Amino acid sequence: KQAELEARWAAEVDAGPPEGEAPEDPPFEPFPDGEVEKLKSVRSYLAKAAKDRYDRGDQAVWKKLPKNCGSGQLIAHLSYICKSATLRGCADFTLRQWQPAEGEPGGMLSLHDAVAQEALRIVACSGNEFGAGAATLKLQNLRDEELEIFVPAGSILQHANWVHLQNLLIGRGVHLVFQPGQTRECKLGAMCMNLSCQCSEGQAMQLTSFLLQDTHILESQGKVWDHFEALFARFREEAGFPDGAKKKGKGKKKGGKKKK
Repeated sequence: KQAELEARWAAEVDAGPPEGEAPEDPPFEPFPDGEVEKLKSVRSYLAKAAKDRYDRGDQAVWKKLPKNCGSGQLIAHLSYICKSATLRGCADFTLRQWQPAEGEPGGMLSLHDAVAQEALRIVACSGNEFGAGAATLKLQNLRDEELEIFVPAGSILQHANWVHLQNLLIGRGVHLVFQPGQTRECKLGAMCMNLSCQCSEGQAMQLTSFLLQDTHILESQGKVWDHFEALFARFREEAGFPDGAKKKGKGKKKGGKKKK
């Protein structure tokens, strides 16, 4: 399965930021499915538009983007999976943006607040498959006092570029305690958002400012897949690419390995 998924996306992987000036407006409409060179321009446009909106623009909730954080590439990637020639919004994918100082239990800082306030630094962040311990965050307490933080269920990790790997959802809320100045590696359980892409195998990821609106979906990996795949299929149909119109013998591929 993983080899099939790797082959599926091989021609559409951009290891780094797209080269050249990104288009300000959608370069092609409808989505130029299967046209490799045109798809490069679509990826460039989607990435720029999403980062302008969620990482640099008025909708950016981190006014100064913390280290190993970013949000725009997630929405660009999900829009692309839906074969959308224009950028969709986070609400289309039932996501909302974190808001400063929202609902931390017992007055604790959320991970998002902690990095915004420069109380905590994400030294490194990576993903490996999905399931128990799939998300690895190396975190540093920047304060000279004990720091207790909360990682909300439904927090999301993205890849920084067009690698077409699975984005990850933190499945359960987690409390973490750090001694003054302490750096420690934390492994968190995470669920796969998009089964049509290959699993991560230790690649670097970033914390996004997005949270899943309905955390009941996190009851199982199956519910997460059913929820997002239904959304993706609906948006592909709206774009003129219904899943039922696929060539004979090609059905939906289920991807990924779950960590035991």
